[in-house]
This record gives sequence, C-alpha cells and structure tokens, in this order.
Amino acid sequence: MTFANKYSFAVIDAQSILNADDAQLRSLVDAFYNDAYWFAQMACSSPRMIVWLSRNRHGVQQARDIFWLLLQQRIEAGDSGLDMSDYVNKRVAVDSLALHEQVQIEQSSNNDISRVWLPKPEIHEELQCGAGLFFESVIVELEELLPLLSRKIQTISYAGISRERWRNFLTKSNVPGIDRVVPIGKALDFDYIWDGFDMPEMLMREIKVL
Repeated sequence: MTFANKYSFAVIDAQSILNADDAQLRSLVDAFYNDAYWFAQMACSSPRMIVWLSRNRHGVQQARDIFWLLLQQRIEAGDSGLDMSDYVNKRVAVDSLALHEQVQIEQSSNNDISRVWLPKPEIHEELQCGAGLFFESVIVELEELLPLLSRKIQTISYAGISRERWRNFLTKSNVPGIDRVVPIGKALDFDYIWDGFDMPEMLMREIKVL
C-alpha cells in the first residue's frame, strides 16, 4: 500500500460563526487549532485553505474577523510550535504567489497566522509550506467546490453545514475524488479506512476454501 501526498481544506458556513455564542466559537477555534497546528499544518489531513460558504459578502468579512482574532488568541495562550525557518518559508511562499497572481495578503500580529485571500478557491499545493499559512476564498454553493475535488484531495473538514447536506452534495455530484468529510476537530482522527482504502482488508491475506 502506498499513500500519496494529498491536500486538505476546511469549509465554514459564515453565518454559523455569526450565530454562535462565545463558548461555541472558542470550542470551534480550539478544534481548528488542533487540526492545523499539531503537526505544523503538514499532516495530509490538516486544513490548508478555508472556503467560506455564504451569500453575504459583508457577513463573510464579519465571520473572518471573529474567527481569526479568536485563533490568534488561542495561539497566544499556548504554543504554535513554529520557529524562524517556518516564518521565512511562509514569507517566501506568499511572495512567490503574489508575483504571479492578484491576491490579498494579510498578516497576523506575530506571524503565526499568514493569510492569502484568493478571488476564487484554488489549490496551490506547490506553495504550501504549512506553519500557519492559510489560503481563503468564498463560495455561495457547495457545487462550486467541484473543480477542486481531484484525487489529490484527502479531507474536507467543516463547520455549520449539516451532514445531510454533504451527503446530498456528494451523492448527486459524481465527485471525481475526495476521501473524507469530517467536522472541524476531527481532521487528524485516524481511522481504519484511510485515503479511501479499507486497510484491514488490504493488509489481510484471505484463504478461500471451496
């Protein structure tokens, strides 16, 4: 069995951030912190992009302001685990992208969070160095994710979107590739089914008796 290098991202309904109380928000941010920073964002299932789901652009900006401020506070209360080389790698990656595309670059106060706003969701796997580098974009419907969902996509973590909505989307859309859809906070949970493989079945030798 071989496991390819894959890419993962998160989808968050912006209105769910605006509707949440303080305890719910901090619980979500803590879960996202665990998904992103436990392995310096370099696990194959760690979110490297956040796609905001909303019809209201103003609401998206409000949700972003709340979310990133709380994540910054969460990092300051603990430890990002990053070092100087991580900060340098992020700067090089962001500047490389800005040379070729129209993007909006936003920096946190202490460089533990680096954000790049994209006009539309795109996978920039070649520039992803982890260490708290997040691409961001917005969609109105889940169907706008379809151009992203190649076999390279491992995990979509989500918040504010029902499991039934995901099931309906995946059932009717003939998705070319994706392995897992899990709530934020579960991205790093290992399961016996991984990258679409049932590992016990793949690893066992079967003896057939007729």
